[in-house]
Amino acid sequence: MIWKGIYDKRISSDAKIVNNLKNALNVEKVFVIGRENVQPSLMFHLDQAMILLPDKVAGVTKVVGKKPGTRQQKRDIEEVEAFLVELRALLQKIGYRVVDIDTSVNNLLNHQHYVNAIPYVDHRTNQKTILMPVFSGTSFEQKLENKNTAVFQLLGYRVIRVPSRTYKLNGGIHCLINVIE
Repeated sequence: MIWKGIYDKRISSDAKIVNNLKNALNVEKVFVIGRENVQPSLMFHLDQAMILLPDKVAGVTKVVGKKPGTRQQKRDIEEVEAFLVELRALLQKIGYRVVDIDTSVNNLLNHQHYVNAIPYVDHRTNQKTILMPVFSGTSFEQKLENKNTAVFQLLGYRVIRVPSRTYKLNGGIHCLINVIE
């Protein structure tokens, strides 16, 4: 009975929040992400987890490679992976085709996210273009950069690799802009 009461209050609260967001943003639908797994501390901005592209395509971070040795890092990465599973399921449920954008464990631990990119259409060439952050790293990470470049190219994008150190302040290149016109 206690749990039901708490649960009912949460649903009521979520419903109010969703309704307020619909009104404030003048949109028909709002989706809440993080019902089962809250957004992880290693992935505190949604643009570190995904990038939404035209034609209902979503690039979603996929953590690849060996897991680190410390217990806390393992827990942090498991938290990220659980959140990403939930995110993928929601995106697919609402009609997005999900493509994996790989990131190494080292990238993740250092707030380096390839999905934290900037897609736009070049007004001079009418070419879909994406500014993808790259980080000087290991040969494994360079392979990931090549693979991610190929994924974006298969989606029709000209990829411009942008060397970035914004992660040193826990951000990315997408975090630095609002709109490119």
